[in-house]
Amino acid sequence: MGLVIDLTEKKYDMMAREAFGSLARRFGCEITGQTCLKDLNDSFISFFLPISPTIFHILSRSASKIIFFRHEGKVNLDEDQEKRMMVLNLTLFLADQIRFEAMYRLRWVLDFPTRHIPIVRLIADFHQKYSNFERFTPALSPEHPSYHEYDRVADTSDKAAVVRRLIPDLIKAFQESTPPDR
Repeated sequence: MGLVIDLTEKKYDMMAREAFGSLARRFGCEITGQTCLKDLNDSFISFFLPISPTIFHILSRSASKIIFFRHEGKVNLDEDQEKRMMVLNLTLFLADQIRFEAMYRLRWVLDFPTRHIPIVRLIADFHQKYSNFERFTPALSPEHPSYHEYDRVADTSDKAAVVRRLIPDLIKAFQESTPPDR
């Protein structure tokens, strides 16, 4: 009997190679169609924490390559305003997920679902499966010094604001705990 090849997995692997191949080489990590945020090394995560125009551009290019591949090359981002907005939203979503992963590694937040979903699938299948995570913010860890403030807040969006206010401190703390980029 012949070998059975899962074309879906191969497609996600090709998307990962196209979108993240040069980044994977730069940071010495393998990024496949099955790679989750939790699988990436600290140098990779650290590089993407401060969202400068350059970092945003790199994330945006990766997201657009996945969208382009997902739609089998039938997308012209120069002419399709809706798809450009989709890429912008996915870029911001990906930036958030990277920051949440850094918070998790510092034990600032509790485990959250998107850590366990392959990155390529998060982007490629976002509107079909994962859009419910767009406004999701992980819960702050009870061990974090800001937890009492977080715990006193009743509204979910206010809890998210407490977590997001930690981002400047996160960038500094995570980068101090991570060896310099190659």
